[in-house]
Amino acid sequence: QTGSGKTFSICGNHSNRGIIPRSLACLFDAVDRREDGVKFTISMSFIEVYKEIGYDLLAKEFGKSVETWPVVSVSLVSGDPVLSGAKRVTIASEEEGLHQYFLGDTHRTVAETPHNLNSSRSHCVFTIYVEASDPAAQTVRTSKVQIVDLAGSERLKPYEQGSQNEKELMGQAIAINLSLHWLEGVINALNKGGSTMVPYRNSFLTKILKDALGGNARAIMIATINPSDPALAETVSTCRFAQRVANVQTNARVNEEKDPQLVIAALRAENSELRAALAAAEGGDAATAAPLPADELRRRARAFLEGEGDDADADEGSTVFSIGSLLQAFAMFRVLRELFWELLRSRRAVSSGGGATTSTPATPAGGGARGATPTSAAPASGMGDAGHPAANQ
Repeated sequence: QTGSGKTFSICGNHSNRGIIPRSLACLFDAVDRREDGVKFTISMSFIEVYKEIGYDLLAKEFGKSVETWPVVSVSLVSGDPVLSGAKRVTIASEEEGLHQYFLGDTHRTVAETPHNLNSSRSHCVFTIYVEASDPAAQTVRTSKVQIVDLAGSERLKPYEQGSQNEKELMGQAIAINLSLHWLEGVINALNKGGSTMVPYRNSFLTKILKDALGGNARAIMIATINPSDPALAETVSTCRFAQRVANVQTNARVNEEKDPQLVIAALRAENSELRAALAAAEGGDAATAAPLPADELRRRARAFLEGEGDDADADEGSTVFSIGSLLQAFAMFRVLRELFWELLRSRRAVSSGGGATTSTPATPAGGGARGATPTSAAPASGMGDAGHPAANQ
């Protein structure tokens, strides 16, 4: 209802603070009193809906025409409203929030009407975004507070006769009434419930308020009325609309999920600890535990097979190859397997050539072959095709 004190209740003035400044003060006071280690990030946006077009009040500048104002668009993604083009400002204190709010409030579209010398000619939506990150639980909670100042409906005949005298005021009144009409249609559909289709997409305002009216939220409406006799019909209509809004059922729940940044940081720390533990168990560090280059591994494997390893055990008649870590052991096993197949193919090629014989490796003295230490025998036919001793096994 126009001229009944809606904007004064929501915004207030310099001597009487409205709901928006009081909400900022209450929010930061609650954050300052928390001592549980939760980190809060608070941001805000401020837009107006003028003739079914959204404008960013935090980016508007004085002295420019409406054609140059920053336009905001809204779309429904997976059922949730998403704003595009709206400036989202991070605020760290109540003073910063009030500064941004007063900056946007001075950019609102107002005009003089017969019942209000400073009438709001657009709806405004002030949104506070709150994100609480808990490092101990590795969770993050998100929420937002939407405070909406609706422009008042105007009956052009006979109550608001002055609005018909100017074409601009009449166009604004028609746009405001149409927007409120679609909002009423959404409220009526929500009251019916069941499978009734809710027409959120009919207007810019109803798309913005989709999650606040019929989703995960708690909705409160403040209805202001004009007690004068000429405004009686509009007063009754306002009270009936407020009653329908009060009957809307919402389902509020906590928006909590795992913080991806904290989870990634914890996994990286755990990975570093496991690498350090593995290196300590192998008697080295992460640098020495890394696999050797492929060429070096092949050189050592060939020396091992040819009996020219790092150390020799004369009693056992075997060759010992030193391995610095489990990673090097796995890599060496792969190289030995490759060399084995190369050796096998070389022996088969020599045998198929005719006239060549191979000798069977002798069993080392001392009782039985050892699984990890191969023995060496004299070559029967020189070097194979692959360049390895043909009789080494």
